[in-house]
Amino acid sequence: MTLLHGGLGDSGNWGDQVPALIANGYRAVVIDSRGHGRSTRDGRLYSYELVASDVLAVMNALHLDRADANGANAVQLVRDSRVNLFPRWSPDGNRIVYLSGDSSDILRGGEYRSVALAGGPPQTLLQGVSNSTFDIGRDGRLLHQTATGEVRAYDPRDGKDLVLGSVPANAWHLLWSPDGRSVAYLRGAHRKDDPDAGLWVTDFKTAPRQVFHGWVTWFAKDSQGDLFVLKGKPDLKGELWTLKWDGSELSRTTQTIALLYNFNYLHSLAINQIDVSPDGRHVVFESQQVLQENIGMIENLN
Repeated sequence: MTLLHGGLGDSGNWGDQVPALIANGYRAVVIDSRGHGRSTRDGRLYSYELVASDVLAVMNALHLDRADANGANAVQLVRDSRVNLFPRWSPDGNRIVYLSGDSSDILRGGEYRSVALAGGPPQTLLQGVSNSTFDIGRDGRLLHQTATGEVRAYDPRDGKDLVLGSVPANAWHLLWSPDGRSVAYLRGAHRKDDPDAGLWVTDFKTAPRQVFHGWVTWFAKDSQGDLFVLKGKPDLKGELWTLKWDGSELSRTTQTIALLYNFNYLHSLAINQIDVSPDGRHVVFESQQVLQENIGMIENLN
């Protein structure tokens, strides 16, 4: 039995399975993929073909003609030389929307693309985008922000990219409201105890409303319209708060989430991404581990 770990894992992920396999008469072969665990890597880009050739080389070295395989059942939806990041589901669950571009310009002149789960080439939705964060509403409209703070809604049904309004220069991480009539966004702090720092909501018709005050590292929403806010603190013990879209029913949960720097990028701010299950009962978050077991989950929020 050849055991293949997933991305950012290593052969140690199979530690609990190996004794059981051996007890059932299997010979277990665990492999550290190139650039993971104890394996090094060269300058070539990762690809399924390259990883498969590594597995074949290990089997040849061990004189194995064939073997059962177990591992992550990944499906390659996009295969090109571009950098493809931040995948999001379409409302019908049939397509994936993502940011795509060359490594040198992805955050200055990338594209939003869409690919069908059933297969086929990706489709370009928007070109020249300048923001990595976007949201997809229940009606399929893509919410995105330009470098100048202009907020737009792209509708793939008619190809129109309409201007909704604008947000302050330090606004980021925009999300649709459940009914698609308003937008929530974060504002960073310009100074200590900045009164404008926090979570804001606007419909671009009336004045924006600040529904949460303070240092917010991330926020998410569930399918019912509840907002979940991760509040930063100097001791890096983040507080998890819940509230309604209009700012009512503000409540702090008993859970805390340790804040961390994003080690994938140098000199990054302490920003933890969280997401909420549709029923609002589970929160997933980045944990302190960097390369292994780096996603945690809180169950039964209270």
